[in-house]
Amino acid sequence: MVNKLEEMSEKFTQEERIEAELNFRQMASELTLCEIRESLGLTQIELSELCHNRQAAISKMESRDDMLISSLHKVIRAMGGELELFATFPNGVVKIIQFTKVRE
Repeated sequence: MVNKLEEMSEKFTQEERIEAELNFRQMASELTLCEIRESLGLTQIELSELCHNRQAAISKMESRDDMLISSLHKVIRAMGGELELFATFPNGVVKIIQFTKVRE
């Protein structure tokens, strides 16, 4: 199933795709939702269309510091990503799989 983001990216030249990928990789270590959206070249309106949501809801979500995992997952998926949760402990990192069903 092709989503609107994939359709939009098909219009990019190979050079534009490479530049976008390099920009994303360079900045992808720690970003806010707004920064992720902007690095993908999406406006709030475009993302709201991908999420089947209102632009105001996207704006509100980008300014929040607390939200439902299902809401975050929906936005990340709409941008072409996958959400994975990890907990970091002194003796290692654990992937949390409890919310895997949220993805369905």
